[in-house]
Formats: sequence, C-alpha cells, structure tokens
Amino acid sequence: MSLHLIEPDLGRISGGAAFNRALAAAAGSRIALHSVPGSWAEPGRAETEAVQSLMAAVTGPVLLDGLIATALPELMTDPALTHRGGPGSLIPLFHCLADNDDSAGRHRERQVVRDAPVGITTSRFTAAGLEPRYGVRTEEAVPGNPARP
Repeated sequence: MSLHLIEPDLGRISGGAAFNRALAAAAGSRIALHSVPGSWAEPGRAETEAVQSLMAAVTGPVLLDGLIATALPELMTDPALTHRGGPGSLIPLFHCLADNDDSAGRHRERQVVRDAPVGITTSRFTAAGLEPRYGVRTEEAVPGNPARP
C-alpha cells in the first residue's frame, strides 16, 4: 500500500515543498507525491474540488500538507474522505504554525489539530509550538528540516 502525500503547487520551491520532495524521494515507491495547483492558502472552489477529487481517487492513507489542511479544515471530518482508508487515513503534515496575528488561520489550525487522529511536524519548532497552543504533543519527522543559515 502506498502513502499519498498531497501538497500545494505554489509555483516555486518552498521549504515545505523541498521537505516533501526529499521525503518522497527517500521513500521511493512507498510515497506517491501529488501537487495541487492554485491559490494557497486562500483556495477557491476549483482548488477545493481538485483536492477532494484527488483524495477520492487515491487508495490508502493520505498525508495532507498543512497548508492545504489548514486552508480546508473541513476535509479532516468529511466521512467520504476520512473513512475510505481506515482509521488514521488522513494525516496533516505541519511544516509551520499559523501566524499569531492571524486569528482565522489559528482557528482553522485548531480545527485540524482537534479533528486529526494524529499529526506530523517537520521541525522541532513546530512540534514545540503545537503543545502550548493546543495541548497536543508531537515529534518532528526525522530528519526534519535543515536549519537555516
């Protein structure tokens, strides 16, 4: 069974995209990387439908990039998407935390953390930030993101 990693296509390589590509490359055929173009983090109807269609088409667990997950928190509770692969089949991958000054972003992030069976972070900073915000404990995915110079 393959794990599907769904990420936003930002039109450029970001730190999150670099991490996703490195993870998929290291896992070989065990992770299928899917990119969804659009306006992230403010998706429109087309982006929402593209993600929903992709998630409905794949078989097996889905790792959903945090930018998509927090833009579309309703995906975490959509029975058509969450139960098709069994418990824990939809897992958010948090590259960073919502900005402290973005109350709407924090609200959506809180929804995702609350509704996800488990979450994965890509840095010690993000893992350490989720605990005081939402009372959840996480660890970073090894190897994590390299430190910035």
